[in-house]
Amino acid sequence: MKILIDCTLDVVFKTIFKSKNTRFYVASIISEFLKLNYDYVYQNMQILDGELPKDNLKEKGKISDCIVKIDNQIIIFEMNRENYDNLRENKLRYLTTVFNNNFKVGKKFLKNKIILFNINVFKENSESIENYRLRSENEIYTKYVRCVNINLEKVKEKWYNKFTISKLEKYLLYLL
Repeated sequence: MKILIDCTLDVVFKTIFKSKNTRFYVASIISEFLKLNYDYVYQNMQILDGELPKDNLKEKGKISDCIVKIDNQIIIFEMNRENYDNLRENKLRYLTTVFNNNFKVGKKFLKNKIILFNINVFKENSESIENYRLRSENEIYTKYVRCVNINLEKVKEKWYNKFTISKLEKYLLYLL
């Protein structure tokens, strides 16, 4: 008897990305998004601890689903099954915490680019993949911080309606 597991559950999602058997899946997503060679990503990526440091004792804990480092890029994966009031603000905490860890007393600024992948599995009015950056009125404020919202429902809808989907979107559909 085969059992289908819902890979969008937070606990399953965290386990899948940390499993050595699914390292190929994480490497596939990263290589497609960053336009890097798959073999290079697979051999050089490091899966980091998802528990992020607190700024003070009373702060609520921050445990990311998966954090991967490749070269000078840190990619945070977050699976979101529902849209709650402060979802974006909560995920921004993860992004800024990882970014703030680039600043250590007595050391030079670590020039790591931080990318947050919000993989959303709920209905929302957005494109299948959206890129966000901090911007001033006319230019990018910093090249080190970026957020990518992925609407899995929209990707599934595109695929179901026979629209062309990217290789990245095909890999993301495996989660459903």
